[in-house]
Amino acid sequence: MSSDPIESFFGWLRKSAGSNDQTDARAVLSGIEKMLKTGIASKSDCSNVISVENSNSSSAMLRDQPVIAVQAAEYFPREALIALSENLSEGNELLPTPDIAALAMVGGYLARAIGERASCEECLSLLTKPGSSGTSDALIKHQDRGGILYPSGELLHVLYCLRKYIEVVLAKRRHLKHPLKEAVDNAANVLRERNLLVCTMLGRHEKLLDVLLTKFFRPIFTNFAMKVTDKHDFLRVFEVKPLSRKVLNL
Repeated sequence: MSSDPIESFFGWLRKSAGSNDQTDARAVLSGIEKMLKTGIASKSDCSNVISVENSNSSSAMLRDQPVIAVQAAEYFPREALIALSENLSEGNELLPTPDIAALAMVGGYLARAIGERASCEECLSLLTKPGSSGTSDALIKHQDRGGILYPSGELLHVLYCLRKYIEVVLAKRRHLKHPLKEAVDNAANVLRERNLLVCTMLGRHEKLLDVLLTKFFRPIFTNFAMKVTDKHDFLRVFEVKPLSRKVLNL
């Protein structure tokens, strides 16, 4: 019997611990976890694993769990739709917080993007309002040199509810096949049922919602996928133990 696989296994554990010959149990467990998650370890053709695959042991049950997890991840989270409907049912009055002010500034950009694509005066009147000196519009007012749009109260309330909605989507389902498309389609259905941001022109309502939701969701999904927020955040919250020993030591 050749000892090459065993030597290769322990050699990889040594490399994963930074070529440290005096490693500890924590580093060994972290290395084994990396090996199992990355799929580096696999059965040999001449091993006796084949005879165990057809048995009803607990290992067979463990092999079926990833398949079930993948199937469950394909369904859109119902919790997000319930949260969106409940938030939209509440009043339009929002507290003048810094988050709302930042959201209002994003709403002004979205209103301009929709106005450039739709070229509809009614759509623009639904999404904008005259300039004001309110606390929620403070960020826009300080940069306003003419040409900046102020979002309407209805648009600001919808964006606030959509932000809560997308937070639930990212928390519940991180492995959707087409996350942007599914998030846009499901949110658009809820907004149509609530008769929000309705333009009376034929076909304008669907285009308005599609541009609004796509423009609002795409940067959020991009930042989440590239971990932009985590890289620039002062505080990191870990749901599981990190694999990197450097991050663990920090």
